[in-house]
Amino acid sequence: MIERHHRVRLVNRVLAHYGCKLSDWSNNSYILKGQRGQTSIVESLPQVWARAEEISKKTADPLDQSLLEKIFESALKS
Repeated sequence: MIERHHRVRLVNRVLAHYGCKLSDWSNNSYILKGQRGQTSIVESLPQVWARAEEISKKTADPLDQSLLEKIFESALKS
């Protein structure tokens, strides 16, 4: 359970770049929310990325330079 919450925190650092936020739902599923109020229930982390792309209308690119810079800056502040 602690690992799952830690995973959600880490994923949220990336999802913030796309204007989305993930939360755990009863240790069974996840709730993904977009900036404009879109909400989706997803069962697994791979589904999170697909739905985040649909909600944000952006391609979820883990090598996006601006994303990597934000994550690096965030890590330096921690």
